[in-house]
Amino acid sequence: MIIDQGVLDDSLRFFHEADPFTKENLFYIERAGIYHCDSTYQFAREASEIRTCQMILVEEGCLQMQYGGEQKEMCPGDMILMHLGEPHLYRTAGAEVRMIWMHMDGRGCLPYVRLITGTGGNTMKLRRYPGVREILDRIFILLDKSD
Repeated sequence: MIIDQGVLDDSLRFFHEADPFTKENLFYIERAGIYHCDSTYQFAREASEIRTCQMILVEEGCLQMQYGGEQKEMCPGDMILMHLGEPHLYRTAGAEVRMIWMHMDGRGCLPYVRLITGTGGNTMKLRRYPGVREILDRIFILLDKSD
């Protein structure tokens, strides 16, 4: 059962424990979710030593984001990549939101995310990257089978 305030019962969360080789040498997903949230949902984190990165894709509704000194509203088809060690806050903008999220880690994950976001920014429109949604679906199938 998910107990985060504002996360509705039809939401899903997946956990994956990577083996030592993967943790040391590769990228991996350590947790992920498909969330349906009501208007009370909010998440905030202060600066920390966390090296994990996160991807959020908004599918329905909108999220208000504060990250990297910017404030943005993300709506369906908007995706963000961020380093969780940097301060951030996001919350539902409106009645409800549906989103996909993943926490990614591994030896080169943070430098790779910084390379991507350094050239194109932290947010992107999914329509500009046609294969991403199919890849995300495949990842969630694999995460579901690993439970």
